[in-house]
Amino acid sequence: MEQDRRLDNRVIALMRQQIYVLSPSFYREEPNFSKFNILLVDDSPDIINSLSTYLSVLETFSVAATASPYIAKELIKSYKGDEISITPEALIARAIIEMDESKKKGKLADKDYNLYKKADLLLPEGKVLSQIYHEGIVLIVSDAKMGGINGFQLLDFAAQEIPDTFRLILSAEPGFTQQRNPEELFKACAIGYINKGISDYETTLVAKIKSVFGDEIFARNLSEFAKYYRKHVNTF
Repeated sequence: MEQDRRLDNRVIALMRQQIYVLSPSFYREEPNFSKFNILLVDDSPDIINSLSTYLSVLETFSVAATASPYIAKELIKSYKGDEISITPEALIARAIIEMDESKKKGKLADKDYNLYKKADLLLPEGKVLSQIYHEGIVLIVSDAKMGGINGFQLLDFAAQEIPDTFRLILSAEPGFTQQRNPEELFKACAIGYINKGISDYETTLVAKIKSVFGDEIFARNLSEFAKYYRKHVNTF
């Protein structure tokens, strides 16, 4: 018992020392959001343009955005791969191939196909795709009701490919999320739902995103402490 108590004291001493080891900037109340990447997906080009502008300009978030869930899926698919030099044009080309297959099978309506065919991948100002892969995607914000691949399916896919990324559902139809199969909701692993049908929904979204970044910074803090602990524990 006495030995266990001494070990606890060593851990406490290490934790106290770690507070001074970490850079003070790590504890900023307002982190530099431009270092954290968000993927925004909504099949409304107007929402994409207005919301990505709002988040990047007014809130200085780093936002990658697309109106096509197929492009978003290709981005997620290549995120953990070795394709460091892949371009947005290559992702879009792959997305169109999958869209063609979905259209042939009757899973994608002509209206949605034509919309997605015009879609682009907007990257944060000053960043290239490889930089986003290197820095990581902290959060995926997806509209719920989209043609071909709905938001729940997209987030389910993301949960399989990049499980460490937070996921958030957007919808202008509150009832739509309640009507989904409970298993589908569970698979999406969304941390929350934002009703974009209400006025000033952007404020609610920003508050939710900031809370996510707070969790991310806390997680990185613990990760740094764990590395330091493993490196120095034998010296105590």
